Amino acid sequence: MNYHFENKLVVVTGSTRGLGNAVASTFLDQGSQVVYNGRSNINNVPNVPIGSDRVHYIQGDLTNLSDVSRFCEILQLNFKKVDILVCNVGDGRPVAPGTKFSEEWDHMLALNLRSATNVIDGLATAIASEGAITCISSICGLDVLPAPIPYSVAKAALNHYVRCKARELSQSQIRINALAPGNLFFPGSRWEEKMLDDPREVERMLAEDVPLGRFGNLDEIARWVLHLSSPASNFVTGQVFAIDGGQT
Repeated sequence: MNYHFENKLVVVTGSTRGLGNAVASTFLDQGSQVVYNGRSNINNVPNVPIGSDRVHYIQGDLTNLSDVSRFCEILQLNFKKVDILVCNVGDGRPVAPGTKFSEEWDHMLALNLRSATNVIDGLATAIASEGAITCISSICGLDVLPAPIPYSVAKAALNHYVRCKARELSQSQIRINALAPGNLFFPGSRWEEKMLDDPREVERMLAEDVPLGRFGNLDEIARWVLHLSSPASNFVTGQVFAIDGGQT
């Protein structure tokens, strides 16, 4: 389906690999100008298609306020308005053994909540009227699941932020929603690691916990982001959508 995103400026944070990279690539296929973001120098990022005049890259750690300020400043200096913003930075991997519990909380909240709120607030005047924001959350923020508690709480806070922020942003005709994916399998994912480590346990989990009995894939989530960013969703804001094969 063509959503007519030609010449739209799309910003996807955390887009050098995994889901963010898939979302950015999907918008690129739709004819958009796409701003990729990651912590690495562009020369060290093989998944960003360098060379196209529709591809831009801004390096920055969006849990760091000075990097956020620089990121937002570069966007506003180089582009008139941001049409679509996808906040994808986040990770639920356990922190290193020996990490203090307070440090784990700080890490998870910064990565899975403030990386989104920092950018949304920083770009408050740069997002176009009738623009759309999608935050990538997790079903761990919707239900009690075997994931690190600080990660689950951070995602639950992100979900509530989206619901609260929707009313404020609506005054500028900007929509904001969140997607809460379930178990996604892709190269380099946590589930790939678990499958290599204990395939029988993973197969048991899918059979018992996921009604559709399988993993989700990146393309399925990317298509949802397209839909929520398109005129087809013009009456949708402040919602959190679980895409999890029925798990929750």
